[in-house]
Amino acid sequence: MKNYLIFVFAVLFLFSCSAKQVEIQPLQNLKNINQNIKILIKSEDVNNGVLEELDRYLRAQLIIAGFNLVQDSSDSIALNVDVILFEPGNQAARLFIGFGAGRGSLVYSVQYHTSDGVVLASMSGQERFTGGDVAYNIKYGSTTGFGGPDVVQNILCQEAAGNIIKLALNQLSNTNKK
Repeated sequence: MKNYLIFVFAVLFLFSCSAKQVEIQPLQNLKNINQNIKILIKSEDVNNGVLEELDRYLRAQLIIAGFNLVQDSSDSIALNVDVILFEPGNQAARLFIGFGAGRGSLVYSVQYHTSDGVVLASMSGQERFTGGDVAYNIKYGSTTGFGGPDVVQNILCQEAAGNIIKLALNQLSNTNKK
């Protein structure tokens, strides 16, 4: 019985983590190729609030990483982000049931390419928030799990932006990561 419980908790822990599948790994830090970068974030189904928040975090982290944000893509790297799904989940289910119930999700795809259209790096990502994630509670505050849709949106956008930047800096491998 003890081994069964350990297995169940391990599986639930893995499902609460984010997943990234790197399709094209950059050969080097993209900043070494070109420090100028233009961002395009789009979505057919996700509200503009999510896109704007993701854009703010991406811009801030790109600047911190040493990139120059530009409006023209003629002499820059283009960063295209397609946000496929944002679901804040159910706050009550996260609080009262736990174990992944009420999980919030942000699903996206990323592509860095040159002005000629040569793809430098690409990735599909899924960020998940269950409210009981120890790492999120340490990073974002101990009451993070009690947060509503705005808190979930904020955390998932920050996590996605961080992983998108790690791809540019060649800090993600070709395997799924937690």
